[in-house]
Formats: sequence, structure tokens, C-alpha cells
Amino acid sequence: MPKGFPVIRMLTFAVLLAIVTFVLHRRLVVATGLTGAARLAADAVLVAFWAAAVVGIGSGEVLDPSWARYVA
Repeated sequence: MPKGFPVIRMLTFAVLLAIVTFVLHRRLVVATGLTGAARLAADAVLVAFWAAAVVGIGSGEVLDPSWARYVA
């Protein structure tokens, strides 16, 4: 497998998830007419879930988890 392939795959997945997050934003926030703090809270949750999914897909390949391992 080429060296840059995991990064390209992660970026592609991040863009796909961003599109899904935008669609969820339109369906859950805009269509329901949320305003003010509720709108910001819903968007914050959507962005946090997007970021967690991107980190999850990158863990082990692009993002090195060796710093979190217990050294015996």
C-alpha cells in the first residue's frame, strides 16, 4: 500500500462525514427552527460527533496511538 494512502482515505472519509453532518444539521436544526442556545448546542454536538468519528477512523494508521500505551 502506498505511503500516503491512509491519509487520503482518512481525508475522504472526513469529507464524506462532513457532508452527512451538514445534512443532519439541515434536517435537525434548520428544519425544526431551532434558535439561540439550542441551535448552538445542537451544532456543537454534531461537530463533536464528526470530530470523534474522524479521530476514530484515523486511530492506528494515520494517528499513532503509541503515546497512550502503558510502558511496563
